[in-house]
Amino acid sequence: GRVASPRAPVTVHLGAGVSPALVDVALDAAARTLDYCERALRLEGPWPDGLRGGDPGLDVYLQARGVSATPVDAMVTVAPWDRASAFVVAVAHADPARVRREVAEGVARAVILGVKADHPPRVLWGLGRVIAERALDLPADLDAVRAFQSEPWRAVLGGPVTGEPEVTRARGAGLFFTWLLARYDDARNALLESVIRGSVGWTEGAASRLVDEPDAVDHLRRLFRDEPLGLRGAFAQFSAQRALVGWNGDESASRPAPDLGARARELSWRALPVWVRPAAPTEPTGCEVVNLDLGDAPLDGDLTLWLHAVPWRRWLVRVLRVNAAGVALPSLDTLPVRDGEWSMRLDGLRDAKRVVIAVTDLGDETFEPDMPQSANGWFVLHVARDGR
Repeated sequence: GRVASPRAPVTVHLGAGVSPALVDVALDAAARTLDYCERALRLEGPWPDGLRGGDPGLDVYLQARGVSATPVDAMVTVAPWDRASAFVVAVAHADPARVRREVAEGVARAVILGVKADHPPRVLWGLGRVIAERALDLPADLDAVRAFQSEPWRAVLGGPVTGEPEVTRARGAGLFFTWLLARYDDARNALLESVIRGSVGWTEGAASRLVDEPDAVDHLRRLFRDEPLGLRGAFAQFSAQRALVGWNGDESASRPAPDLGARARELSWRALPVWVRPAAPTEPTGCEVVNLDLGDAPLDGDLTLWLHAVPWRRWLVRVLRVNAAGVALPSLDTLPVRDGEWSMRLDGLRDAKRVVIAVTDLGDETFEPDMPQSANGWFVLHVARDGR
């Protein structure tokens, strides 16, 4: 059956075996998300789909099994950039709260596709989760965050999204936007709105449609052009911050849950020196995190780091000293490592209880998530004490 909403241009279609009780759940989630997008983000509703689904409004399909998705109905070719109408597919879980979340995230993705259709897939999934959680005042989806954090070597905003577990990881990648917004956005949500449609504003009206159009990542590069190290520096900051998610120094606005930190190589001072190799070759914007416990370090001890990495990629190393309260002290950053060789001697460990070292793969520094690069990144990090 199909039920139209009196509050918003939304129609819910029930698949076989789906409880009619979920109709009101889906309609309310969709209406609240559309209202948030219009009121808080100043975005138009989803692009009309003609009479697909029976009317021009947004169609939400509740099905008994499968994977949530926002398939494109049709591409719109009347503007210099691609726009699309889409419909929402959500799974009718036994828990109505999961249905609310899936519908809200799908509606948010449909709104984004109606503004601009060619954002990288993980940008679409990550932003969809962020918007849904704000629209419905939901807590962070900790399962999605854990899935993303479990493989920090993967690209933050790159790679295809085709079924599970890629869908869950892509939703978890919204942690990057959560961190970005907590750090830089204002009360008017200007940054969030800008990420979604900022690239439309600087697409040239006379540009050929065969030209690669700017997307959210291109717009972020433009926004960060005056920041230290630009967008590459933001990715390096995020790499280190991922290790602190859930602690006192967390800037990601997630609730306290120390097990949400990025999977890291745990080291102790006594075990040094150690050669750290990544569990898998890193992808552009991916990272490897080392967590060094200083509990048995002498007060006058110092630390020496050497990086040996493939020279056809660019790298950044960010070093955080973390005090007993879990708050990061001022960080130490490298300039981009362009020849695969770098070293640092670190003293001033008296106030630190641990040191977080994040090695970020910058690829070729273009940050084109939808463009494959020639080879994955390998490196080895030598961590030693007192120069040995």
